[in-house]
Amino acid sequence: MTNLLKNPGFEGNWCRKTYTGQEFGEIFTPESWVAYWKEGGPVPHDPNNRTGYGRPEMHVINREPPFLDPLRVRSGNRSLKYFTFYRIHNAGVFQQVSEGFQVGDTLQASAWAHAWSNNKDDAHASAGAGAGAYFALEGSQSNSDIRNFIFQVGIDPTGGTDPWQDSIVWGKGAHIYNVFAQVPTVEVKAQNSTVTVFLRSRVLWPFKHCDTYWDDAELVVAASSSGPSPRPPIPITTPEPDGDVSFVPPRQQYTRHYLLLHPGTSGEWLKAIADSGVWSRYHWTVGTNADDAGMGPADRHVLVINPQNWPLDIKGFLESNYPGIEYRFVHANTPKELVKILATFVKTPGLW
Repeated sequence: MTNLLKNPGFEGNWCRKTYTGQEFGEIFTPESWVAYWKEGGPVPHDPNNRTGYGRPEMHVINREPPFLDPLRVRSGNRSLKYFTFYRIHNAGVFQQVSEGFQVGDTLQASAWAHAWSNNKDDAHASAGAGAGAYFALEGSQSNSDIRNFIFQVGIDPTGGTDPWQDSIVWGKGAHIYNVFAQVPTVEVKAQNSTVTVFLRSRVLWPFKHCDTYWDDAELVVAASSSGPSPRPPIPITTPEPDGDVSFVPPRQQYTRHYLLLHPGTSGEWLKAIADSGVWSRYHWTVGTNADDAGMGPADRHVLVINPQNWPLDIKGFLESNYPGIEYRFVHANTPKELVKILATFVKTPGLW
């Protein structure tokens, strides 16, 4: 599917575009996008906050120090960062799209994001979530520190550019910390020849570090009367006992979780998976074959470890050849770091 957004990975230059039309020295907006934010009060969830919402600082950051450890760029060489310091924010960027779809088409928008949320200066950890990858849907957590950051993707099917208007359809919110994860997808039917995609993060508490990172936004046509027919799913049939079959489907449907490593990965990384406790806890499948990871039951979940090591776009490969798969990934610079990241899944059942 064609991504209809311009500069979706923030690889381009920067500009000064803001939703008010006013330029600010600390706002470097990604090319083709427009920055927006809420400013001042009131703050209904925290009446003691007299300062209210703050205008964030915004930058396009490069894959270079200090953004390598931890890694703040998901793919390519750049990503978007914005932050507030001892202030809360409700902010993001938006982009209008007028090509590649028709009125009535079903559109889907998604993006990848994570936060650093802490009163301490340890860049690898966020308050309540600790170190390593953390993901939870909004409303599923009672810990106030974990609830601090909420990421959402929205679409205005009428093409409006007011970030606060009711016509915007917002996807589910998610708490995402330390490592990039996909923000829940939002789906709407286009009501106009122009639609607007919004990326938003909301912060509840004025921590010292309220840092947002976005990468790899996407807007695609999910269903169009003029578009190509969707790829048919793998048929679930029972082969004849003595038949010559090229694919044997599962005897019965089940949920499969696959940890995918690059074929050239050394044994110390496999040991890290064992040391993390995820195999002894969940008995997830571990392997190095992308086709093996993609095929199987209808409910398939693949966690790719260090996707940047693959010579191809492993996400695109899985999604185009094995539709319906749930794709996630983790970046780990060392096996020791992978142990910490995967241990998060053991400490938080239901995270994946």
